Amino acid sequence: MSDWESLGTAAATQLTEARLETHHAAQWLARAARAYCTPVPDDSHTSLTWDFAATALMTQPITPKLTMGLRINPLSLVAKTPKGNEPLSLLSRTEKDVGIWMTDLLKEHQLEADKLNAPGPYTLPKHPLDSGLSYGLAKKEDYEELARYFSNAATLLETLKKKHSSASPVRCWPHHFDIATLISLDKKGGEHARSIGVGLSPGDDSYPEPYFYMSPWPYPLQSDLPSVIAPAFWHREGFTAVILKGSDLASMDSGTQHEKAILIIDRAIMLNKSLLEK
Repeated sequence: MSDWESLGTAAATQLTEARLETHHAAQWLARAARAYCTPVPDDSHTSLTWDFAATALMTQPITPKLTMGLRINPLSLVAKTPKGNEPLSLLSRTEKDVGIWMTDLLKEHQLEADKLNAPGPYTLPKHPLDSGLSYGLAKKEDYEELARYFSNAATLLETLKKKHSSASPVRCWPHHFDIATLISLDKKGGEHARSIGVGLSPGDDSYPEPYFYMSPWPYPLQSDLPSVIAPAFWHREGFTAVILKGSDLASMDSGTQHEKAILIIDRAIMLNKSLLEK
């Protein structure tokens, strides 16, 4: 498994464009999985997993001989076949270009390419890519930094999964593009089953930068929320979670980032468990 990669080469707050382009590119993988993988009730057949060797987010197998992936740095799609990894650089390419490549790839594997165009259960906000602009609007160092956040998050979350036997597989969900695990506290599921979601969002409407979150369910009373280790804090509007922003983590000495992140996350999980056991 990869070691922690130091954060802070590019400011966390300047990664928005890299994140938006990467999020859009991930939809090609989600569409392929939705079209060709056996569906499951929780939609996890469309989820992605971090492949440390390929440094990419990978789909479930599309066929026994085809798995697809998204490499954030350099920004590219990857077709993993018995011949090896076949990459397509996205830089300077339009969505139309990608569609042609995808169609040829799917036909090569005897798949009906038209299924890729089936409408999905959600849509992303409009982006210049939708109007024919090419990928590559962000700076090179921004893609590099965003890739470090995903790799580091996968490392932390895989470690957490080993600590908590009830933790779900580490998955990246293409809708919100967060990579996360869910620690279940009740054996039976259901709407009111207690759990703690732990993950990394690459940025969203709440925070325009990558951030780690540790969120209890059901949400506890706001008056019950205990203090957490700074610079983490409680997010209270719309959802309840302990938040560790990327900019705060990256401002730490590179040699202490990993240790501090683990300390904050472990402490937040413990506090969330205590809240849910009241």
